[in-house]
Amino acid sequence: MGFNQRLNRIVHDTIFTRDLCFLECLPDNKISSPLSDPILDRFCSEILPEIGHRIKALYLERTTMERILHATNYPNLNNLSLCHIDSEVAMSLFDGKRFSLINFILELDIHNECNGRFIDGDTLMKDIIRYMPRLYKFTFNICSTIKHCDQTNFALNQHIEKTFEYFHNSEIITCIDHFQENGYSQCHIYSYPYKWKVYNNITNNFRGGLFTGVTEVSLYDERPLEDEFFLRIAQSFPLMKELTIRNLKAQNNKQLAKSNNDNQMLSIIEYPNLTRLDLTSRMWV
Repeated sequence: MGFNQRLNRIVHDTIFTRDLCFLECLPDNKISSPLSDPILDRFCSEILPEIGHRIKALYLERTTMERILHATNYPNLNNLSLCHIDSEVAMSLFDGKRFSLINFILELDIHNECNGRFIDGDTLMKDIIRYMPRLYKFTFNICSTIKHCDQTNFALNQHIEKTFEYFHNSEIITCIDHFQENGYSQCHIYSYPYKWKVYNNITNNFRGGLFTGVTEVSLYDERPLEDEFFLRIAQSFPLMKELTIRNLKAQNNKQLAKSNNDNQMLSIIEYPNLTRLDLTSRMWV
């Protein structure tokens, strides 16, 4: 920006200014870091004031988000993703002093490791919803994990479901899995219909449903993934383009069919939109 008039027109185009990610992804793709100070200084002082009205989505992290949010106004912003922050910092951004809102719709996507207790309905009510009296609709996708060495007891799915009895504006799906071999438990909670394009770590406890917006899926379990499970996946994700499978257990039904020399037991399951199948994390043989 500012190099010459032709390039200036190009970088002001909506395609480049609509979604901005102020994170630098490290090679392992699991950790992100803030952009360098010289780059951020130029964005905040020169670039954001010019294009703030065009921006619809911002992806920020804890140490730089306040500088970026205060750099200019964002009248068309409808998607704000905050990485590596705690609930107290998040709430300070949405108090009545900063925003004047009649109806506020909040979408929350969290994947984190907890100490001793899963994120559940009680947690969301206490740490988020009670700070937002004007919240109209709350959609979320939260996956929390606990190492078994940090667990004093193993939560049951019905206990997690009970914590959502006061959430009336959407259907809430809960799923708990305990992985003994790897020594951790996972609790996945989300509002349905599901709003995200990615659905990770689906296990045998997956309840099914229709997820027409999801294009990327990953499967993981310490138990065998049988044919009926893969059929459920095909039916639930009709537009799936990418599928990753992590499982080391042989299918019981497949072994039974081989021993009986009965190939008719093995059904053909079709994924008409699949363009990428990832088995690099070792599937059964």
